Amino acid sequence: MFQSSTKPLRPRRAEGLAMASRAPRSATVTLPSRVDVHAIEAISAQTNNMLSNGLSAIVMDASSVKHVDQAGLDALLDMRMRVEAAGVCFDITSSTTVQVAAELTGSTLLLTTLTDLEAG
Repeated sequence: MFQSSTKPLRPRRAEGLAMASRAPRSATVTLPSRVDVHAIEAISAQTNNMLSNGLSAIVMDASSVKHVDQAGLDALLDMRMRVEAAGVCFDITSSTTVQVAAELTGSTLLLTTLTDLEAG
């Protein structure tokens, strides 16, 4: 259902913070075409597993999502907050479906990417 990969992450300069001595690693989770109440448990379990692996970044690839409901958006937003609270960078690549749903429901925080934060 989900695909994930782990690869080295290119270092970024962030407001004078030094990079840790270990090689930064990221994982990408490719979400299914439907992110709804039925997919939440599996997505959450995989995210929790990745958090325990000492990653420096988790990327949610939602580019192929064709359907997302409010429960799916809430779960993605909750995951973003849990990942960032653990000190891990979170990024999301989203489909038009996810973008529109987030804008209509006021969940645009979900779509704020690291690139957006660096530009602002």
